[in-house]
Amino acid sequence: MEKTIKVFSLVFISFIIFATTPIFMAISQYTAYLVNELKIYALSPWLYQQQIDAAEQHLKLILPLLQTISTITPSCKGVLCAEASQITLFLFFIIMILFSIKYLLNQKVLPYLGLNKCAWRSAIKSTWKIAVLLLCYLLISNLFIHNEPDIAQQVSTSMLNPYVWIRSAIIYPVLEEIIFRGFLYQLLKNLFAKMSINNTATIIMAATIQSLIWCLQHLQYHDLLSYLDIFIMGLFLAYVREKTQSIYPAMAYHGISNILANILSVV
Repeated sequence: MEKTIKVFSLVFISFIIFATTPIFMAISQYTAYLVNELKIYALSPWLYQQQIDAAEQHLKLILPLLQTISTITPSCKGVLCAEASQITLFLFFIIMILFSIKYLLNQKVLPYLGLNKCAWRSAIKSTWKIAVLLLCYLLISNLFIHNEPDIAQQVSTSMLNPYVWIRSAIIYPVLEEIIFRGFLYQLLKNLFAKMSINNTATIIMAATIQSLIWCLQHLQYHDLLSYLDIFIMGLFLAYVREKTQSIYPAMAYHGISNILANILSVV
């Protein structure tokens, strides 16, 4: 029980840092701006030179730390380069998860993450009805209520760029499902199960919390209805994981959902 709580705390704190990376990036860039401005203001007779020098030294001490935390995007052009820091963060997070499962929880990695062999025919048969209902909801939500942000705009490129589709259909579904429906959902289930909560309540609570945390990972959206879509999708993917005991079908549904969002964003 204590090990599970410690691992959950470690992962949650790390995820908060992960989710707030853009804030750290903005702070570090603004700090660099202040350092440069202070050099300009040093020429002004209205400011004490000693105070300016002291402030500049303090800012110079803070700046490297902020730059380290924020993992500033490499200074190169192109969509792949712009995505490099985000994907690196995902991979680092997954490495930490693998270490936690293996050495802190003393569990087998693949079964814990739901990377089990999947009976696809049975998986589709047991989930397709809810998937169709979810698809109808997303279509109505996007076509008549609001429109999802353009995925291509998020990565500063055109929808004609193949990377937009690879990113949406493969890269992020795989990475996010390993983290959220693979690790976080199972960790929460185990945590609640050890609290003597009945199985149904355990599943509902784990699915709800992981879906809420998943919403935090999509802070680039500014529309509340977009967060509702993400939350409902997170619940559905957790249901798929629980129903099939594998995250491979969840990866597939996640990829299909992202492709649909790509298409609807330009309709």
